[in-house]
Amino acid sequence: MDPGLLFLSLSCPPQGDAAGGLHLPAALGVVAYPTWALTASQRSDAARQWSSLGPVQRITWLLEAGDEASAVTILRRMDGPMPPALQTVLAGWTARCLAEFRLPAGAGPVAVVGGSLPEARLAYDDVMNHLDLPVRWAGPLVIVIGNDPVSGLPPGETRFARPACPLLRLPEIPAPAEVRARLAARLTPLVLALQSPPERGWPPWLVMGLSQIIGATAGGLGPSPKAMLDRRAQAGLIALRRILEAPAEEVDPHLAEALATALTVPWRRGTLPMVLDRLRSGASSEAAIAGATGATLADLLVQR
Repeated sequence: MDPGLLFLSLSCPPQGDAAGGLHLPAALGVVAYPTWALTASQRSDAARQWSSLGPVQRITWLLEAGDEASAVTILRRMDGPMPPALQTVLAGWTARCLAEFRLPAGAGPVAVVGGSLPEARLAYDDVMNHLDLPVRWAGPLVIVIGNDPVSGLPPGETRFARPACPLLRLPEIPAPAEVRARLAARLTPLVLALQSPPERGWPPWLVMGLSQIIGATAGGLGPSPKAMLDRRAQAGLIALRRILEAPAEEVDPHLAEALATALTVPWRRGTLPMVLDRLRSGASSEAAIAGATGATLADLLVQR
């Protein structure tokens, strides 16, 4: 009998065990089934279909079948510390990625493929120091220069927020005076996408605002809290509320920068992870800001 037929008659989800086997509910009881008898395709089908199998087992089977995109989807939904078994899986995934790029095991936190970009480490540090968020990936963050095909980077995409050697493509290198700022702004959405975002992603105003701030700071032109307060006050409460719910194409980047600045000034910067936690739990942007900072939108019209 084709083992795949076993999955078609299930009325209850199967369970995995520590040895990687499957316990299949059947008409006459639970049947233990050895997964070595399944093909890689059948295991990956089970991993995509059954969340009851557990994330480590599902991710392992998906990677064995070469389905990185589905593995990334599962990992992006996980928050909190990664279990040791998952760290082992990520270590193997990272080793394969490094081999594909011909990068050494000790490549550092950021690596460049396709050319030289000394400013890459500076831009990376700008982002990580400003956001002060945990590193939720394994291996270096890989910056690809140029448009040559890259293993793991979907066609037409400029970034891939996978948890092993995440990828950012830089099709063209900006003018020397702009490299650090432009690169920091481009890295910011990638780092945020690796922070277990909600199913619908982080609000566009937040991603855009933080990218604006960090890019400007990396270029030596960080926003003035007083100027950003004036911008918020001039826009008014209705405009602030509107931008919180606006799709990306309707977000005013300057107002997004002004609002995000209120979350990253030195006296509130430590609240950004709490804002993300509340958004991740389903809170609205307005509720997340108030709950994490103790400041309402009305307060942010008069407070730096």
